[in-house]
Amino acid sequence: MLSGYEDTEEIEGSATFVYDFAYLEARLVDVDKVVDSNIEQLIGAAVVAGDSLVTKVGPKSLPKKTVEVQVGDVRRVRGSILLPICWAPISASYMFPKLEGELEFTETDPGNVRVSLRGSYRAPLGALGERMDKMVMHRMAESTVRNFLGRVVDRFSKSS
Repeated sequence: MLSGYEDTEEIEGSATFVYDFAYLEARLVDVDKVVDSNIEQLIGAAVVAGDSLVTKVGPKSLPKKTVEVQVGDVRRVRGSILLPICWAPISASYMFPKLEGELEFTETDPGNVRVSLRGSYRAPLGALGERMDKMVMHRMAESTVRNFLGRVVDRFSKSS
């Protein structure tokens, strides 16, 4: 867990996992430079109120939710760049889950990088929230991750 996001209340429900990926026409060394120099731009976050990062996330066709983003220390492991990431809603946190995960950039072949996000969240609202998550909300979470990755790919393509 990233520092600053420790829950002080008892954890309810089970974790729900989400994973998606997209491809980027780039060399891993070029992605590495952007991750080192301008990760905020790459993930579409703006710095507000000192050092807090915020962005908007959500499914492509629905209004986006403003979230606070925390990014951990970059790790480089066997040809991959791993970036811990966590986002939590700024308002109505009782309705929207916090996502904790890892953004991964892996060169699949020269000139192509797979960008993936593997994470988990706990549905809010206890048992009712878990039932809602199974019926429809998990698809929205998957769509949110897919949209986020698409925007990362678009931003990198425009910045290079």
